[in-house]
Order: sequence, then C-alpha cells, then structure tokens
Amino acid sequence: MPTNKSPGMDGLTVEFYRAFWDILGPDLVTVWAESLQSGVLPLSCRRAVLALLPKKGDLRDLRNWCPVSLLSTDYKIVAKAIPLRLGSVIADVIHPDQTYTVPGRSIFDNLFLVQDLLELGRRDGLSFALLSLDQEKAFDRVDHGYLLSTLQAFGFGPQFVSFLRVLYASAECLVRLNWTLTEQVSFGRGVRQGCPLSGQLYALAIEPFLCLLRRRMTGLVLREPELRLVLSAYADDLLLVVQDPGDLARVEACQAIYLAASSARVNWVKSSGLAVGDWRQVGSLPPAL
Repeated sequence: MPTNKSPGMDGLTVEFYRAFWDILGPDLVTVWAESLQSGVLPLSCRRAVLALLPKKGDLRDLRNWCPVSLLSTDYKIVAKAIPLRLGSVIADVIHPDQTYTVPGRSIFDNLFLVQDLLELGRRDGLSFALLSLDQEKAFDRVDHGYLLSTLQAFGFGPQFVSFLRVLYASAECLVRLNWTLTEQVSFGRGVRQGCPLSGQLYALAIEPFLCLLRRRMTGLVLREPELRLVLSAYADDLLLVVQDPGDLARVEACQAIYLAASSARVNWVKSSGLAVGDWRQVGSLPPAL
C-alpha cells in the first residue's frame, strides 16, 4: 500500500501498521473474520471522513466538487486484498474496450484509438461522429443493490458478494466543512473514492450499460479489416462511435434503461461531440452536444 497518505478518523497511518504488523496483524485478521460472520464491520471501518476537493468550473455548484473518503487504514488493508484477487479475473468479465483498472490495459489504448479513427477518417474519407458521454457523479450514484446484483449476474460467488455486502453495510460518513465535521450520514449509493476497491467496482457496475450499447448500436463498420467499432471507455468517460443516425436514439434508450437500474445519469454539460468528415450526409448531432 502507498505511504504518506491521509489517515482515517483514528489517525493511524500505513507506516504505523507496517511498523507494528507483527503485533497487530493477528488481531486484525480475527476482527475481520468475526465481521464477516456477523455481517457488520467495526464502526471505525464503516465510518469515513468525506473531504470535498474542488474541480474546475463554478465552485458555487456542488457538482464541481469531488468527494473523497478518508478511510481508516485497517479498512483499506482488507479492501486492498480484494483487488489483488479480482485483478486476476476481471479481464475475463470486462470487455477490452473498457481499460479502467484492468491489468494490462491503459488509458493510452483509448487515446491511440481516437488518433487512429481520426487518421482513418481523413485517409478514407469516412463520415462519422465521436460522442463523449460523461456520467454525472458517476462513482457517487452507483446503487448498492444494483451493484451486488450485477456481481451475481457476472457469476461471482455468494461468498465474494457477501464480503462486499459487509464492506458497505451500515456505511456512513462525516463531511468535513471548514475544518469541522458534520453529524454522521448513512448512504445506500456510491462507491467510495479513496477505497482501493472503488475503481474495479465501478468498472463492473457500468459494464452492463456498455454491453447494452455494444448489442444495440451499429457503430462504425469497417470492411478492411472486417471490424465494428462501437465504443471506448475509461471508467465513466465514454466515447461512442456513431455512423448510423439511428444510433443516437438507441443511445438515449440504453441510457434510460441504465438510469432505471442503477440511478446513473449523463452529465450533458460535460458531454461533447466531434463530427468527422461530412457528417451532414449522415445526420445531426444531438442539440445537447
């Protein structure tokens, strides 16, 4: 685990646990085992301090602040053990066009694909559009019930799903405002940014939406080599390749289904579109883009 990170409410750092692991380790393992049997983590593991980090834009708008959970180190130790195991199988579950948190994949794969598409359009005179869809507060809107059902649908075993259910059971946070803490707040949605597991959980949560888009959209069909390009994703940053105007309506229909299932929404303010070639021969971009 990386060092020199902000601790949770107990103030105990990674360096502390490394120095005294021989003493604390056996007791922590016993506590985690009892927590799995009882179905509830200790309060220090369930409770986090929520720090709001400013992003670009008008900071009077709450959507332009990024919430980061300051979790206790004992929670992060057990949460870190899951990605280490999940990393060996997650590539078998998530399609190659999603590169986020999947070992062996990189955001540069997404960048090189865009570069190749633009070069292909210029060289062969193709007409299509690239639509960039940004999910609004993506990590914070993931419904816990939907997430656990998704894991079950992907074939994860009951013990693994139960373990994740325990990690989020009775979870709560205290928001840090002006160097003071609010009362505790319980929540039933969101994967906590700051948790070592959150990236992989979000990649799994959005995968059903991406599967729906791959199945329903036409995308860009190439003859040589024979290939169909539909999308490229890095977490919630989603790039769609559109050549058939009917795909625009299909995207909207898929998003409506995903919204009903997971509470996710598209942030149209941060979404954009790029027309390649003579798009007027194909169709028009949505007014929001």
